[in-house]
Amino acid sequence: MFAILLIIITVCEVFAAIVMFITAAGFEPVVRDVFKLARDGGDGSALARSFVNDVQMNLRCCGTYDASFWHKLPSSCCYNGNTCNSLHAYGEGCTFKIMWYAEKLGNALGAISITIALLGVCICLRSCSEVGS
Repeated sequence: MFAILLIIITVCEVFAAIVMFITAAGFEPVVRDVFKLARDGGDGSALARSFVNDVQMNLRCCGTYDASFWHKLPSSCCYNGNTCNSLHAYGEGCTFKIMWYAEKLGNALGAISITIALLGVCICLRSCSEVGS
């Protein structure tokens, strides 16, 4: 019974690892949509603006792919924060940086899931060999 339960858990962990590796690529449209909501307004735009400002300040990026995304550059797009124009804006777009972090996090979580699954298989094999002897 223990071995069956451990095998089920291991299969779930492997499935979770595969999902972690694959999902990072599908994250890009979500990033673009949040940035568009922050720029254009609508339901939830205040929360989107707050998120986008935090991302731009912390990751030192501007817009989805570059500063041309914005009609009027927000102060979070610039080094000094006060006078924000295209000369002072961060050169790199946020989509690339967010995707890089999402991929690294997804890879790390996937690797951890696979490691735990392998550990579970080893424990299962060990317990099955002890029961048989």
